[in-house]
Amino acid sequence: MFKGAKKEDLNRIASELELCMSDKLTVMDLMDLIKNCERFKNDPDSVHELANLIIDERKMEESQQLELEKIREKAKVDLEIARIRAKDIYIIMLKLIVIMTFLP
Repeated sequence: MFKGAKKEDLNRIASELELCMSDKLTVMDLMDLIKNCERFKNDPDSVHELANLIIDERKMEESQQLELEKIREKAKVDLEIARIRAKDIYIIMLKLIVIMTFLP
């Protein structure tokens, strides 16, 4: 009925439709609740449109979260690379200082 909908989406749809619901409802219970409400019976297209908006919004939020996580991971890797390079430069500088100390 609502392609790609998760339980959280169905909960939100039911909430938007001001349906009495419980946290204990299953996905099937939620779908039945929505399908049997007056608004769905009178105007199923508007309920499907609402469902699509809610599902698309969740998917967009998930996509943004995934992108943000990728950015965070890349920043961690970049920081570690910078630390390694700084450490390598420091070691090279120390070696040069030691070499220059022993040169006449």
